[in-house]
Amino acid sequence: NADFSHAEEICNGLKKILFSKNNEDNVILSSGKLTSVSEIINYIIKKKKIKLTIKKLKNISHKGLVGDNSLAKKKFKWKITKSILDASLEIYDFYKKKN
Repeated sequence: NADFSHAEEICNGLKKILFSKNNEDNVILSSGKLTSVSEIINYIIKKKKIKLTIKKLKNISHKGLVGDNSLAKKKFKWKITKSILDASLEIYDFYKKKN
């Protein structure tokens, strides 16, 4: 479990910070959500209707760090526009076309 972020979103946030008159330290650009790799895989399987069964493991910890992106939202009017699930689907489609 982790707070995954989409690289394009992070780059957009960096652009806003770099060209801003605000000089803030400790700005966090994160999704603000805890997502597991299994959740991403299951999302792609479901959306693409892939015939694949994944064995669920027992006793999986759902702990992880979630970034507090409230300063970036407030000071730089930055926001997440694409979920990591949708970004992962785009990555899947990109590499599927190459094969």
